[in-house]
Amino acid sequence: MPDGDTAAMDQGLQYRESWHRLKNALQTVEILTRREMRAAQGDEARRRLKYLDDNILMLMRLNDALNRGVDLQSAFRDVTEYWRSACADYGIEVRFLCGSRAALPERNATSLALLTHEAVTNCIEHAFPDGRTGLIVISMRADGDGHSALEVADDGVGIRQTGGTLGQSLMHALAASMDGALSVQERDRGGTSVVVRFPSRGQEVT
Repeated sequence: MPDGDTAAMDQGLQYRESWHRLKNALQTVEILTRREMRAAQGDEARRRLKYLDDNILMLMRLNDALNRGVDLQSAFRDVTEYWRSACADYGIEVRFLCGSRAALPERNATSLALLTHEAVTNCIEHAFPDGRTGLIVISMRADGDGHSALEVADDGVGIRQTGGTLGQSLMHALAASMDGALSVQERDRGGTSVVVRFPSRGQEVT
């Protein structure tokens, strides 16, 4: 086997070993977070702890899928099931549409998942006030010139009515970590669209 292939295999094994150790640590943190949620005083403290707990569970689910050797799209379908279950309590439907098979390093896939989770969380908190129901669509597509794009779109009240930045600073930072670019804009038919465009080895799904 060529030296380059051996080095790549060793790097992959080291990454998976590191992830196994990190997963054990995350499980411990998740248990502690849940314990703090039960003991927390005040709705804001519980909300922040639940957000942390949701991120831990989502990352564990995504990396479990990636470490099983499934492609990024299948991993995102798996994670979307988690978002769908979480949003059902709010009367919000979540769909995942895949028009591209994008290949990403696992670290970038984690950044993309965190960005998507932040966008979905913002939809829940801002797009559907006062018990309003609605739809969130997560879609992935080839975007030309060796890039892919992931979009989180909702049919809620839109940016102008929420009056907030929708966590854009965090999403911009996550996009930059994968050499991507983020755009947030109001949709013509109502609601908000968050799009991240990133380098990938992507192809259209036929």
